Amino acid sequence: FAAFERFDVRFGVEATSLERAGDDWALTTTEGVLPTRRIVVATGEFGRPFVPAVPGTFLGRQEHSGAVNPSTFAAGERVALVGSGASAVDLVPRLLAAGVRLVVCARSPIARPRGLPGRLEAALLWRASGLPTAVLPPSLRCRGTTEALDPDLFDAVDEGRVALAGAVEALHDTGVVAGGEALDVDAVIWATGFR
Repeated sequence: FAAFERFDVRFGVEATSLERAGDDWALTTTEGVLPTRRIVVATGEFGRPFVPAVPGTFLGRQEHSGAVNPSTFAAGERVALVGSGASAVDLVPRLLAAGVRLVVCARSPIARPRGLPGRLEAALLWRASGLPTAVLPPSLRCRGTTEALDPDLFDAVDEGRVALAGAVEALHDTGVVAGGEALDVDAVIWATGFR
């Protein structure tokens, strides 16, 4: 997103002050003063992953989506991806590229938005957004579902490379119970947001 919008994003740099400089701004950082016309304050707390309390114990690997490195998964590993928001949808192609057998567990079904019956329409909207996933305006949302504008996800589900299951209700030694069905998996990825 930052590259697409040509944002000058700097990581590991502390902003120490912000002052008006005529019609612009002067942002003082640990790298010096940066003149700028606009400021985006993005100080959300994406460092505190949220993992819901689910009864039971899973003895396998568990990670939050914010810390997942798909290259650390072996081909053929069975992975339950819990959640259906942007972080989950963004992980799907990277996990599939690692060769995992993936099941997405979600409280609400993943659906193509109304008026987007196929890959072509979804691809056009997805590419026009400039984002790997997009948030839809309310007029396009389907009630009770999570809409995803990622044609790769649609293809993976249609081709059987991604299975869909209901909400995770419990954990057991070798997996999860999702949508009333016990699923044996090697790993659980919690794509359940941040606090």
